[in-house]
Amino acid sequence: GLVAADNKRSRSFGAHIADAWSGGDPGVELLSPEEANDRMMREAMGTTFEDRRFNYENERTIADARLDNNEGNLTLDPETSLMKFRTMAEMGATLEHYAWGQSETELILTIPKLEANTHAHHVDFAITTRSLRIAVRGRTYLNGQLYAAVVADQCHYQLDMTKDGAEGEASCVLTASFVKLKATKANKHWPTIVVGEPEIDVSSFGDAIIAIDENRNEDIGKYMRFMEGAEAGKLPGDDD
Repeated sequence: GLVAADNKRSRSFGAHIADAWSGGDPGVELLSPEEANDRMMREAMGTTFEDRRFNYENERTIADARLDNNEGNLTLDPETSLMKFRTMAEMGATLEHYAWGQSETELILTIPKLEANTHAHHVDFAITTRSLRIAVRGRTYLNGQLYAAVVADQCHYQLDMTKDGAEGEASCVLTASFVKLKATKANKHWPTIVVGEPEIDVSSFGDAIIAIDENRNEDIGKYMRFMEGAEAGKLPGDDD
């Protein structure tokens, strides 16, 4: 006997078989049972391989995020459904006079191209739970209310010398680190550091990804909290 192989996939397989025997469906080719079985096996193996590759890619991405203690920077590509572990810089912005980025628990801000002989006594760095002021040599770079609260006594800055290439002009870069009082994930990330400064579109990061490994006790607890939050109408990341 012969078996009808579906080449269209837009109609039911049974409909294609009926049309094939009546000679009315050019989208179906007739195969021997051996040929049909061989094709089915090859397609099944191909699907299995793709599924395994897909799962492996996502599991590796989750592992990278966990290794960095930063699952909050996991996002999902809507076209491929593959997870992406974004860098801190990808979760921030590069502006005219400074750049910033963030993780689940921390924000990093850099002010480049300061004078080479800039030292700590040239820097005015004032931080409270809800406000920030950074000025260097009398020039103010940021001054105002923070987007959200930070742990002030864990926030700090440092100055480093740098060069543009081997023969480039020497300059100084200020790098500041801020610890978030409340961890954030994906579209719950900060859109800016100081209110009134240019904002990024955090909605483009999508909903927070809650990665669950049934063999990890902490993940089971995370899942239970997630379910309790879902019942209360909360989204992932609202209270994490």
